[in-house]
Amino acid sequence: MPQTYVNRRGQTYYLHLGKTKSGRPQYYFSLSNEGVLADELPSEYEARERENGQVTVRKARPQIISDQEVRELEEVISAFIPAERYYVDRDGATLTLFVLDVDGEHERVFREIASPFISDERLFETLRRSSAFEAVFRFQLVKPEYRVYQTERYCSRGSIDRWINVGALGFLPDLAKTYVPHVGQDSYFELFF
Repeated sequence: MPQTYVNRRGQTYYLHLGKTKSGRPQYYFSLSNEGVLADELPSEYEARERENGQVTVRKARPQIISDQEVRELEEVISAFIPAERYYVDRDGATLTLFVLDVDGEHERVFREIASPFISDERLFETLRRSSAFEAVFRFQLVKPEYRVYQTERYCSRGSIDRWINVGALGFLPDLAKTYVPHVGQDSYFELFF
C-alpha cells in the first residue's frame, strides 16, 4: 500500500519514487496518485510540510530539541491560541510558531459573505483550506548545554525583511508566556530587541 501524508488542509499527498539523472532513487510527494508510488520513505529521509501545506521530502536531520520541550511550548501556546489555529515546527535548533489567520481578517470576510449559508464548522474548514499559516515567532536554542533560547519575530519593515531578536535570552516556557500573548495584537509590532 502506498505511503500517504495528509496535510493540515486535509489534502492527501502520495509518496512517489523516481530516479535522478545518475540513476539513484528519488522520493517526492504529490497530490496525484498516478505513477510509481512508494510503500515507505526510507529512514534517512523525512516528510516536511510547509506553511502553505505543500509536502516535501528531505534528508533526515538530528533532533536537537526534545519532544518534552515541544510539548512545553505547545502547552503555553494552547492557553492563548486554539489548537486548530497553530502548529509548531521543529527544525534543528529552532522551534517556529505558525498561526492561521493571525489578524482574523480572512475569517471576518468569510463570515460576512457566507455566515447565513453555512455553519461555523464549515466556515472554519473553508478558512483552514484556503489560508496559509504565518510564522509569528521563532525560538532558537542558543545555549544547548543550559537549554537557553532566544525569541525572534519576523520584521518586514522596509528594508528589514528578516527575523529579529526580541528580548533577552531565557528558558522556553518563560519566553513563550511572555511573547505568545502578543500574537494577533498591535503590541506584536512593538516587540524589539
